Amino acid sequence: MKLGIIERIRLEQKDIRVEIQPDLLRRLQEEVTTIEEDELTLPPKAYLLYKNVGSLAQIEWKRTALVELERGQTHNINLGKFFFDATQARPIEQEIVLNYDDLLSKNANDGQKAAVEAVLATKDLVLLQGPPGTGKTTVITELCYQIASKGGKVLIVSQANLAVDNALERLPHHPLLRPLRIGNSANGNEGQPFSEQNVVHRWRENTARDCEDKLLPKIKIFAGLSPLLNHQYRFYAYIEIETTYPDKKEQLNQYLENLELLYQSKQASYEQIEAKQQEVEQLLSGLNDLVESNAILQINQEHKLQKFRSDLDNINLAKEQLQQWYINSNSQIYKILKQCLQQRQYLTEDLIILPSHILSILNEHQSNWTECISDNKREISTLIDSLRTSDRVCEVANKINWLISQKQGILSQISINKNHVNQLVEQLTNRISNQDCLSAIDELYRLMSRDVRIINSLENSQERLNAALRLTAIQSQSELIIQQSQPPLPEPILREITVKIVENISKTVKILLRRLQERTEQQINETLNNQDNLESTLNHFYVIPSTQKYLDSHLLQIKDTANELTEDIENLRQQIDIKKQESQDLEITLNTERTWWCNIWDKIPDDFKLNINSTDLFNLDFLNTIPHYFDDWQEKLTVTETWLNRYQTNMENWIQRLRYPSADDLESFRRSYVDNVNIVGITCVSAGNPTLLQKFSSFDVVIIDEVSKSTPPELLIPALKGKKVVMIGDYRQLPPILDEESLDELAKEIQTPIEELAFLEESWFHVQFEAAKNQGSNITKKLTTQYRMHPQIMEAINQFYDEGDGGLTCGLSDPDSERAHNFNTQSIRENNHIIWVKMPLKKEYIEQRQGTSRYNQKEIECIKKLCQQMDDDWAEKVAAGEPKKEIGIITFYGAQLGKIREMLSRNTFPNLNIITGTVDRFQGMEKPVIIVSMVRNNHNNNFGFAQTPERVNVAFSRAKELLVILGCHDLFTRLPIYKEVSNVVERYQGFLDENLRR
Repeated sequence: MKLGIIERIRLEQKDIRVEIQPDLLRRLQEEVTTIEEDELTLPPKAYLLYKNVGSLAQIEWKRTALVELERGQTHNINLGKFFFDATQARPIEQEIVLNYDDLLSKNANDGQKAAVEAVLATKDLVLLQGPPGTGKTTVITELCYQIASKGGKVLIVSQANLAVDNALERLPHHPLLRPLRIGNSANGNEGQPFSEQNVVHRWRENTARDCEDKLLPKIKIFAGLSPLLNHQYRFYAYIEIETTYPDKKEQLNQYLENLELLYQSKQASYEQIEAKQQEVEQLLSGLNDLVESNAILQINQEHKLQKFRSDLDNINLAKEQLQQWYINSNSQIYKILKQCLQQRQYLTEDLIILPSHILSILNEHQSNWTECISDNKREISTLIDSLRTSDRVCEVANKINWLISQKQGILSQISINKNHVNQLVEQLTNRISNQDCLSAIDELYRLMSRDVRIINSLENSQERLNAALRLTAIQSQSELIIQQSQPPLPEPILREITVKIVENISKTVKILLRRLQERTEQQINETLNNQDNLESTLNHFYVIPSTQKYLDSHLLQIKDTANELTEDIENLRQQIDIKKQESQDLEITLNTERTWWCNIWDKIPDDFKLNINSTDLFNLDFLNTIPHYFDDWQEKLTVTETWLNRYQTNMENWIQRLRYPSADDLESFRRSYVDNVNIVGITCVSAGNPTLLQKFSSFDVVIIDEVSKSTPPELLIPALKGKKVVMIGDYRQLPPILDEESLDELAKEIQTPIEELAFLEESWFHVQFEAAKNQGSNITKKLTTQYRMHPQIMEAINQFYDEGDGGLTCGLSDPDSERAHNFNTQSIRENNHIIWVKMPLKKEYIEQRQGTSRYNQKEIECIKKLCQQMDDDWAEKVAAGEPKKEIGIITFYGAQLGKIREMLSRNTFPNLNIITGTVDRFQGMEKPVIIVSMVRNNHNNNFGFAQTPERVNVAFSRAKELLVILGCHDLFTRLPIYKEVSNVVERYQGFLDENLRR
């Protein structure tokens, strides 16, 4: 039983996805009507047999194409002649010249335009050489438009699904262009917009948008012109406001200025009157203060005089008290001192009693009067200290005598040797000779206490005898100390100190009283003089009452004048406010009308507006020109209104139907679209499937894109279906046979001489192109202006395209800006667009083998460092909302590719979108940044795949902004192509060492 076609195999998951054969699907659905298509599964046990039906079918389609060519079953009778020999194609006899206004692609360059003109003029064949980034897709788009505009049909084919999808996706929406994608797309998504299932939806959306693009400008014209033309009276009124505004504003400003001047004048007069009023009030206040102050001054002077006289009486009374105190003070002071000695109490000031007046005067004028007896106080204190010491000595001596008396019984039993006692006394004297009496008696008491303990503890011993003798000596010595500590008789000293204290106090008080008396008498005399002078001054103030009366009258007049000025100022203030309000109202009216006019002007479509600056929108000259357009605008408005009345409803209904179709509408749209398709996209081989193109018998033009990747049998299949054929490609890129291995390695693997496989290196497209060009045929065209790469990158690959004509030129107007990679790392500078990381020819950098493939671990590590630098540098931009940076990593070897992908799986670079692949996969793609890993690093001059110019060209020409080459410079520059690349890199200072340092 034939199950179907294998869609996908995933070995890791042990999963095989099969597209069920339609007949089997139909039969199963008839047997189980309730089963859904997605629910069909394989039986639990079965044998699965795989037959490569697809490849066999393709071979059959190619054989059929050759048979049809042989039989002449072609839409171009000459196809059998020129297909294998382009020189047999008929030359272009009559050229067609297109105007740029007739082009869909208005920015097409001369080379692209010439290519389109050649296709339109040719009868058989046009060969178009298109290097990377030269706008081959622009040519395809323009060809589709030009042929569709003439009612023709176009078949777009390529060897790869991706190229077909890219060509269709570049087609802009246009009513004349109705594309359809037949067959599988590149990855299930890229071609879906143009599949039969989805292209109608795309057509509906675009058609609805086209209708809106036609309808909305009409609505905008109506909405933009109606408000103005229907309110012309307001526009004329607005012009009148703009016209009269300056004069009215000037008049109001002038009137306001006059009012302000008058107001300022009145205000100045009021301020002068107010100043005079303050001056008069100050004069009156000063006069009143003067009168009051003189009266107060007289009273104060009298009070002072009374006080000074009272002070003088107190001084005299104090003198009398001092005399009386002096008479009785000796006995009084002596008594106090004697009492201090008896009580062993120091003398203090409060013990000395002075008369009250004297004490009051001393406390007020000389609070430190006690300093006069400070020396006397010290003498008394010294005497008291000696008495206290004598008292203490006697106290300790009494203790000694008492203790000795307690041991008298023991002492009486001992025979005392006086000589021995005298020796002990002498020893004690020497021991305490340097001590004062109190310290000496304390020392004797301590020694005595020790000896008493000895006597109490010992019996009939020599030590006890010695202790008893020491007690006798201590008693004798204590009596001597008592005598020494007795002070001299205090009576004479007391009387001497008493006399000194009385004299010192009396002298101090007398001096103070004399000084105070002199000062008080002087103050009395000064006060009497001041009273005399004041009375003389007051005699001149008789005019003050009359002056006060005059000033009071003048002040009343000033206040009346001030009140009148206040009323005038308030009236002027009100008039000014009224005029300011009028000016503000005038301004508001103008701004309101200007806002209305701005809104009206904004609504007017740009096509109807005069080219003026926004600052001139209120210019009167401009405003007065607007009515001149009213008639034309009214006519346009009438036409637009008529058009809208006629078409708007139908158009809106049509848009609604397109946007929200019924099931019947969808089917109707699908049939109508498919019946009118004029651009079909399909792969070369799929074009041989009789079931896919059965609806399309022939095409006016067959466009074969990326022709250099297809074999002649693959090209023949679509060529059979066209009246004329356009082959577009780049013969400097990979030929179709070179896929994974270079010829030398392939020859070794199949054990075939390399010479026998040399034909595989030839590009069929190149052979045909060169043959036609060498013959001088005008069916060959070449695009030389590239828009993909920065000029630095272009210079590296231009060696492949310079055939004596200079090769490629850059079509970017500002490449440094348009192709800025915006990296600025320690390795990549903003002005570097081509970089070569020079891997050294050392042992640890040598390539390694994996099966028949090779890898280079050091280059992988270097790629990781590069990606990390780029990711770190791009992080800030992603955080600011910019997209991730697109990075492509290309290598020549599958083993290297696998290890690069393994490295990327372990290391995340969240700010980069990295795509990896071999050179073959990247053909036809482009990326802002391309990193090329060369892999080979050896001493044997083995370059491997990287020695093929086509591979190098494809790898290096994928980059738009930045090309980074990782490879052994010493090895690869032995080849001329890499030597040229090295020269370009050196010219722009793009070399880095293996550590990414300059």
